[in-house]
Amino acid sequence: MAPTLDLDSFPTLEALALELTPHLVRYNDQFSYVFAGVKLHEEDLKDFLEEPITALPPKALELIAPVQLFFIPYLEQSGPPAAKGKPATLRVTTKRPPEGAYGYAAGFARESGHALFLAAQESNLNDYHYYFFRSIAAMVTEKMPPESQNAYIELLAAEIKHQVHGEMDEASWRMKQEYLEANGGKKKLGNGFFEYARQSMIDTMTLYLHGICCDIDVEPGPRQLASRSIRKRLEFLQDVCPPPEGMKVLPAPARKPSL
Repeated sequence: MAPTLDLDSFPTLEALALELTPHLVRYNDQFSYVFAGVKLHEEDLKDFLEEPITALPPKALELIAPVQLFFIPYLEQSGPPAAKGKPATLRVTTKRPPEGAYGYAAGFARESGHALFLAAQESNLNDYHYYFFRSIAAMVTEKMPPESQNAYIELLAAEIKHQVHGEMDEASWRMKQEYLEANGGKKKLGNGFFEYARQSMIDTMTLYLHGICCDIDVEPGPRQLASRSIRKRLEFLQDVCPPPEGMKVLPAPARKPSL
């Protein structure tokens, strides 16, 4: 159990992580956790820990360092707005932040593993799962073997070549539009493509991991990839990081009717 702390007095996440590290509870070989300033019921542990962690593919877990989960009340943007393309600086607070300053997750690498802060007070479970898996997706993408990264880049380059519209999420959509505006007429991959590819892989990996854990729907919209392109990407990730035994993210392909 974490000690009673004045969470609002810590200027940085790093300082708070250092204070809370001795109180981390081991969940398994890969994950440890601590609750600070927020209370969850025993049944909540299944939603916040058991279900999302057991849904992670073994191959993905092999790629990342141990993860230390710090469950805190809220995360609030600290200081001036972040520069374009840079994540906002967040700090822990016990009071609900105003609209526009609210944060869901923040993390950083350190010698003992990866510290991941997750806002848990009044947390919508779907939001919590999304940001948990998004954080893990970023870690996995960072350590993905070069051959897998190159295969995804080839898949994405083929989409660009065939003018496939849309993306998986807002961040990759925005980067794709910026790339196309600057390089749309060029035959070779231009400036910004590999940064876009990395974000696209994070966004696609997020959907993949979230889909293993939960029954989710991809909402159609003018910025969304067509379902056939989504399936092709998810099949790629399924080959690279197969889901845990007994779990799946994709239904079996429809059988063609016999003649």
